[in-house]
Amino acid sequence: MPGLEVINFGIPGSDPGQALLRYRREGIQYHNDVVLIGMMSENIGRMVNTFRPFYFSRSGIPFSKPRFGVERGKLVLYEKPDP
Repeated sequence: MPGLEVINFGIPGSDPGQALLRYRREGIQYHNDVVLIGMMSENIGRMVNTFRPFYFSRSGIPFSKPRFGVERGKLVLYEKPDP
C-alpha cells in the first residue's frame, strides 16, 4: 500500500510482552497511527514463564525475563526475578 510503513519490533524466541517493551523503548519515537502486536497460542507458555530453561531446556539461553499481569483491570509489568 503506498505510503504505508511497517516496522517489526518482534524478537525471535520472545513473547508479545517483550515486543511491547521493545516498542515502548524504541518504537514510540515513530508516532505511529496504528500498532499491532501479534499473538500465537504457543506464546502462552512463553508469557507465563520467567526462566527460559524451564520452558525449553535445550534452548541454550540461560536468561530470565519480565512478564506482565493484570491487577485491578490494568496491565502491570513484573520485573525479572533476578537482577
